[in-house]
Amino acid sequence: MTAEGAAGIVILRRGSIEESRHRVHAAVVEAGGRRVAECGEVARITFMRSAAKPFQALPLVEDGVVEALGIQPTELALACGSHNGEAEHVRTAERLLLRAGFDSGDLACGAHPPMAEGAAATLWRDGGEPGRIHNNCSGKHAGMLALVRHRGWDPRGYHAAGHPLQERMADEIARWTGIPRARLLEGVDGCGVVCFAVPLEAIARAMGAFVQAADAGDPGPASVLGAMTKHPRMVAGTGRLCTELIEATRGLVVAKVGAEGVYCAGVRGRGLGIALTVEDGAKRAAEVALLAILDQLELLDIEAWSRLERWKPARVRNTRGEPAAQLEPDLELRRVGATGVGDDESGPRADGVLSPSVRVLVSLSSALAAGDDERIRRVLLVAAGLEMDREVEECLLQAHLFVGFPRALNGFARWRALDPGAVRTGESGEDRELWKARGERLCREVYGSAYEGLRENIGHLHPAMDRWMVEEGYGKVLGRPGLATTTRELCVVAVLAVQEVGPQLYSHLRGALRVGCRPAEVEAALHLAIEGIDEGVGRGAFEVWRSVASRYRVGNQSDASDSDAREYIQ
Repeated sequence: MTAEGAAGIVILRRGSIEESRHRVHAAVVEAGGRRVAECGEVARITFMRSAAKPFQALPLVEDGVVEALGIQPTELALACGSHNGEAEHVRTAERLLLRAGFDSGDLACGAHPPMAEGAAATLWRDGGEPGRIHNNCSGKHAGMLALVRHRGWDPRGYHAAGHPLQERMADEIARWTGIPRARLLEGVDGCGVVCFAVPLEAIARAMGAFVQAADAGDPGPASVLGAMTKHPRMVAGTGRLCTELIEATRGLVVAKVGAEGVYCAGVRGRGLGIALTVEDGAKRAAEVALLAILDQLELLDIEAWSRLERWKPARVRNTRGEPAAQLEPDLELRRVGATGVGDDESGPRADGVLSPSVRVLVSLSSALAAGDDERIRRVLLVAAGLEMDREVEECLLQAHLFVGFPRALNGFARWRALDPGAVRTGESGEDRELWKARGERLCREVYGSAYEGLRENIGHLHPAMDRWMVEEGYGKVLGRPGLATTTRELCVVAVLAVQEVGPQLYSHLRGALRVGCRPAEVEAALHLAIEGIDEGVGRGAFEVWRSVASRYRVGNQSDASDSDAREYIQ
């Protein structure tokens, strides 16, 4: 393993022989600038290259170009991308140029064949010639020309240092990296525009600040990241890690590659930025290193890895298409203080243990229980970016059972204002007998051997409450097919933890385990639920959890007696 403070390594192994090595430097930084993890030299001066494109596209929104020219989200996403030159990319770049009154001959970037082999082969077969429109940076250049048109600047030399456009770009880089404009180092990028060099940790900070601003509802970053997450193919294309990471994580991780071994990513909902550079500029090593970092930060769950299967392990193929060698990371992040990304000694955190969608729903449930309108708004913004219409609808519907109609309706009002076109989940059309049967079945699944005692106790309090719990609560609402039972239970746990109702929390912590949640998932949901809540509430919730964990052996639902269970439901 790499020594503390040393650079990471990506090794190419052919057979049993280590054939080549790529040195990697990486920084993981919070939006406020605090380093949380690193390897190698985080102060290393690094050109951002194409990883700067989301920041360079931001003025399209903030300077009013998107609104004035009617630029579409696909076109905004392409302006952020390093595209493959596939047909959809070419068409989108041409549309963006047309909106601004330009054509491909006005692009300052040079011509090169499409990056996608299939697109290049098609162009060659059809007798076409590679043009500037096929350049992977044509979307960025088209966006820059649109800004030039809107601001009334002279388009001649728009790519060169000293042009007002490039000064506008420099202002954005300084703004987000925290490096004063006068201290930005400049060079010429591969596509001809000015590129900027800053310390590696400043790039990571910029990515963290950008996603945090988007999550907080800042219109500029929210529009840019929203376009990238809703149209990930515009960011890169077929077979590209940038596109596949956004798709696999449902927008939780937004990644952007840069030339010469640069890779960056922002983590939605965490305000976390990642930046890395490979000393020899090898893109293949940068991809492997980024995945290794995301893995160590526990940001990729099983579902995400299943969609990224071809990237792990990373294989190098010969001309016959056969695996001939393998790229292996030897990269260990050094944690700097408590990071909130999996190294908390009190137990697993939400990152990576729960899927991105479950994290959102647990956070939403907690915010509804706390009546925290600002947190509700932030969480719903993330949900909209992840296109979680159905899941959010179901979470809000079930919330009324635990937080009451007023807070559930408030949640719906905010959701409708944010996403008026969200899919409405309707009534099932089932009758009361089916609700009763389904409710009894689900109740037994959740409460196990305590089920009969629960029914007896609640019926003693009031017979109507017993019937409503089974038919209305479990049969009609919690038994709906829109969410997995495991997800519903974790959301209930989040609500009850905030509400400080120990007996019910105890029952549903046990219930979550019974329906199939792993202990690490339950604990991660608790951590997520109590973020920002009074410290005493958090201690109380974890005291209940420790009681459950000590009395309940995973895989053996009968180890607690009925009398023990009844103690916690009275």
